[in-house]
Amino acid sequence: MARVLVVRYFPHLNPESIEIFIGMVMLLAIAITHDLRHRGDEEMDTSGLSVFEERTSRIIKNLPYIAIVGALIAAVASMNIFAGSEVSIFTLEKAYSAGVTPEESQTLLHQAALAEFMRGLGFVPMIATTALATGVYAVAGFTFVYSVGYLAPNPWIAAILGAVVISAEVLLLRSIGKWLGRYPSVRNASDNIRNAMNMLMETALLIGSIFAAIKMAGYTGFSIAIAIYFLNESLGRPVQKMAAPVVAVMITGILLNILYWFGLFIPA
Repeated sequence: MARVLVVRYFPHLNPESIEIFIGMVMLLAIAITHDLRHRGDEEMDTSGLSVFEERTSRIIKNLPYIAIVGALIAAVASMNIFAGSEVSIFTLEKAYSAGVTPEESQTLLHQAALAEFMRGLGFVPMIATTALATGVYAVAGFTFVYSVGYLAPNPWIAAILGAVVISAEVLLLRSIGKWLGRYPSVRNASDNIRNAMNMLMETALLIGSIFAAIKMAGYTGFSIAIAIYFLNESLGRPVQKMAAPVVAVMITGILLNILYWFGLFIPA
């Protein structure tokens, strides 16, 4: 429904980023409502607060390095040689194309910055919970540095603003951790999103690898790739499940070349 409304009444906006944002708002509302309703029945889970505090302190100790990375990302984005995420790359392609007037290019850059900002807002809970659980902060943080880079007038200002923005994100992690401690359903929802994204990537890589094997040698390539993939499964996954399809199709390509060299395989 959100996509239909955006496409119909706000065609200049990126519908994917708005969908992500609205979906995350609905998810947060449902999770928080669930915790508020059951707070009287269960004790508030505070077991993870000390862990969050420890992991946050570890991230803050590396703040200078994180600020440098944020500055570099924003500066490179402002130089028109680096795009952020999938929600802005096509808009940026139009903005940087030859024949586009400066006014049109600036309008497209504003659209890309807004799309990145909305996407960043939608992924804040997942990125924050990942950082708090692992003690490792994402390279681009909450990805707001992309928007800063697109809108900054020159790389120097972009670098300064990028460092400030990503530093503010890191300093806010402690407050976010305390807030998440009050609403465990939000943490659980973030874990579910992360697991769903991993499963989606595994499926996409498997399907893409199978199509690549078929493209190389038809059903011969398909049979070899599938055999290698299931061999990995039967051996207890010595190769990680997400990487297994890619490794299988690479080995398939090598085997097909060897068979061709021996005269046992002739490409169609």
